[in-house]
Amino acid sequence: MADATLPAFTKSQKAKRKFRSAFPCAWHWRKAEPFACESGNRMNLLQNGLQWLSEKQSKHVSSEALYCRDENTYVVNAVLGRTRYEIVDENGFKIAGHAIDFLIAASDLPLEPKVGDKILCENIVHEVIDLGGDGCWSWCDPHGIRRRIHTEVYRL
Repeated sequence: MADATLPAFTKSQKAKRKFRSAFPCAWHWRKAEPFACESGNRMNLLQNGLQWLSEKQSKHVSSEALYCRDENTYVVNAVLGRTRYEIVDENGFKIAGHAIDFLIAASDLPLEPKVGDKILCENIVHEVIDLGGDGCWSWCDPHGIRRRIHTEVYRL
């Protein structure tokens, strides 16, 4: 008699019930309201994710460096990287090489990098260079969280 009072479920309905009981919040995601920032706007998940990643990189995979321009010196946390480039000289020959990049949070460096600035990292002096007319730096992300600064070894 107890079996007659229970509703009969199809195989797919049983699978849905099993999934919903295992992951109770998974089927609510469509109904959930988007999070709001303090200003009341919707939260930009990509920007917040990039900010979080930048903070983790600065904490766990960066090296402390000194950024020097004239008499001003800034202590920054920099993640090291590399950019490969090709330059065609006046005779038409391709010159290939790579630049050592310093990925520095924009909040750590209040000024815009320019050619000739020096970065001291691990007792090696690097000079900021222009990569074939593309500039000496570029943004790592579309939100302006971290800069990629191109350098070459200036002095060991």
